[in-house]
Order: sequence, then structure tokens, then C-alpha cells
Amino acid sequence: MEENKRGIINGATLMLFRNTITGTQYDEILEVVALADANLFKPYLYLIPFEKVRDKLQPVPVSKRAHPLSREYIIESLLSNEFEPVEVNQ
Repeated sequence: MEENKRGIINGATLMLFRNTITGTQYDEILEVVALADANLFKPYLYLIPFEKVRDKLQPVPVSKRAHPLSREYIIESLLSNEFEPVEVNQ
């Protein structure tokens, strides 16, 4: 959970630096992360149709992949109509 929190903060810091979010939004993200408990960090699965994001895909360098033979991509600006959540029952 702590690693996830650090990742969220790092992402928000990058977005602030790139002027993607405002200082107010950044502060709100930090507050939410500080108050978040373990229930907020359950796994989620999202279906992203390739056709909708084809032009946005940036390959992940081999050294940063979860597994060197996997295909992984970064999508910088995923819009809400480009994915759908999938319910995962545990």
C-alpha cells in the first residue's frame, strides 16, 4: 500500500510539473492519499480497446517492464470513454 501511495504522489508531482493539474488539485491528491486506507487499494481491472488508443501508445522500455518479454505501453492521456471497468470478484 505504501508503494502505491508513493506511485500516486510521484504521478501527481509529474502532472503538476507538466501543468496537467493545478496546485489545488495536487494538494487534494496529497490529502486523499494521506487519508486513504487499505480498502481503497484493492485490484481493479480495466478493458482498453486497442482501436481507441492505438495512436496514444508509448512502448515501455524493456528495463522497466514487469517481465522482459511482455508487451507494455504507457497511455499518457486516457479519456473516460476509452476504457471500461471490469468487475473482479475475489
